[in-house]
Amino acid sequence: MRLRYVLVLAPFALPAAAMAQSAADDAAAMRALRDCTRIADVPSRVACYDAAMGASPPVAARALPAPPLGTPGAPSTARVAPTPQRGFGADALPQTASAREALPQREQLRITAMRELRPRTFALTLADGGQWEFTDEAPLAYDPPRVGAAVELRRGALGSFMLEYAGQPSIRVKRVR
Repeated sequence: MRLRYVLVLAPFALPAAAMAQSAADDAAAMRALRDCTRIADVPSRVACYDAAMGASPPVAARALPAPPLGTPGAPSTARVAPTPQRGFGADALPQTASAREALPQREQLRITAMRELRPRTFALTLADGGQWEFTDEAPLAYDPPRVGAAVELRRGALGSFMLEYAGQPSIRVKRVR
């Protein structure tokens, strides 16, 4: 009777052992990848990732030598970096790979331009050049800010921003430029 159970359960034992080994291999690969993230030099970090995952370099990279500098298709020696966005909320805009600046949690600025997008929804340009839009409609009793008025922007939850004006309820805003 016991032999019958062994024969019935044996086909399930091998896949279970293989799954346990696969889980151990995955955990080891994740540890190796986490170690690679500590490498600051990008080419070295990519090489570490490739080694951790057992990848070989791309065929084109192995087969073709780099063209001499100064010829078409050659790597450039000069790098032109885009001008980083600055000001409060700049980190909410799409960023280059450069490191983000440490920005304040709140800032008070003056409005230099304003337009109504929809009823009770506005777009503001502030003194630092940042352009912001209301993401929520203002309440009916809301007195909208005017050009020249001071507003306070503060960071909200989960990367959001809130605009405070004249002691009224805060309005959720997003930086668009």
